[in-house]
Amino acid sequence: MTLKATMVSDAQLKLAGFIELAPLVPLRAGEQRRTIWAKPALRDLVTGKITPGSGFPCLEFDLFVGRYSKGYIVSATRDKRKKSDFKWLQDHHQVWVVALRKPRPGWRIFGRFAGKNRFVAFGVFIRGDLGGFANYTTEASKIPLEWDATFPGVPPHEASTFQDYLGELVRNDDE
Repeated sequence: MTLKATMVSDAQLKLAGFIELAPLVPLRAGEQRRTIWAKPALRDLVTGKITPGSGFPCLEFDLFVGRYSKGYIVSATRDKRKKSDFKWLQDHHQVWVVALRKPRPGWRIFGRFAGKNRFVAFGVFIRGDLGGFANYTTEASKIPLEWDATFPGVPPHEASTFQDYLGELVRNDDE
């Protein structure tokens, strides 16, 4: 009998080389309600270890990670024109973007959810480097392929509402 995995576990994420992003000010025991999993290169970027002149470390990014991790309110939208924390891309299967406006010129982190409150970051881009909508779409279309290569046979988390991904404290910017 063969069992099919239905969700990517924290152990699988670690085995694939992902680490949890944490705010610079450590969370106290029991504070963490959500996680952002990322490759070490993303952690090194946002902590200022690589890419001098990128604007990292950045207070606004650290505040976002802290707010998200603690389960505080975040915003979400399906509308590409709105300025929410999370954008659920409708033309791509279960692809999400974290939209960071600071540090300037702005950054976009593409990924998927491994489960409720568990975002997995696959790609980070300077917003200006993405250019127009066609390039944005090209990068977004790579995320399902990267997921499948990293976690073969294990689908991303699928749900119907923002709360099913981000918990109860989410502001729906589509309403």
